Amino acid sequence: MHTVFDVANTFIKMANEDNVQDMTNMKLQKLCYFAQAYSIAGLDKPVFNDVIVAHYYGPIIPNLYDEIAKQERYVALKLPIAKGDEIQANDEFYPVLKFVFEKFGHKSAWNLSEITHQPGTPWSNTNRLEPITMQSIKEYYEPRQ
Repeated sequence: MHTVFDVANTFIKMANEDNVQDMTNMKLQKLCYFAQAYSIAGLDKPVFNDVIVAHYYGPIIPNLYDEIAKQERYVALKLPIAKGDEIQANDEFYPVLKFVFEKFGHKSAWNLSEITHQPGTPWSNTNRLEPITMQSIKEYYEPRQ
């Protein structure tokens, strides 16, 4: 099991290596959410234990949001978050993160937010500012593997 900061740092590294220039807090939140969703659906276990909340612009992980918000919120993130490491390529979760980055990493933060807002998604079925349950994530994403 990793921290959400480990997952975020891995996505920041992938973005830097792939010359993705728009890795904002909002975009990173959505990528970490999708990493959690596809990990639960594909590996039957979460990649991190942090709570995911149904925020107005889509799912967020408050611990990650607060840490990044100490910086400017709309600046593209280039440097790793101090609280985390990177997930290595030989880790069981790395293929999930790679899949998520390849599928969603070149989309805008707003586009990712729209994806999470689709009818029937865990976000759409959760009251705003309430936790999104792992069960609802699994039920939604497992058939979409």
